[in-house]
Amino acid sequence: MTAKSDVFVFGLLLVELITKKEVDDLFLFPIQRDKKNIVDESFKEVDPETASRITSMTYRCTEMKAEDRPTMKDVLNVLETAAAKMGAKGEKRKRDATNEAIEAAKYNK
Repeated sequence: MTAKSDVFVFGLLLVELITKKEVDDLFLFPIQRDKKNIVDESFKEVDPETASRITSMTYRCTEMKAEDRPTMKDVLNVLETAAAKMGAKGEKRKRDATNEAIEAAKYNK
């Protein structure tokens, strides 16, 4: 495996966290990748700007061409910024998907 394939797999994990559904082969087809229709209701609690940045970065992670994917460092930066912004609002949740993703990204650095 390469760093870019690790980013792809991590992106699939993020898709599952955002959608609260397992990713299947259908997700890999462009028609199934319509962001508006797959985001779980609980993710909509996140402010729109932060949600958009996370969702956009997630889809970049799952690009078919490796060169179109971000680095894990870029992914970590987006997630840390999102976590800081959410923390600044005083929002706390038992198992926050963003914080789980940050911890996973740190592990895969």
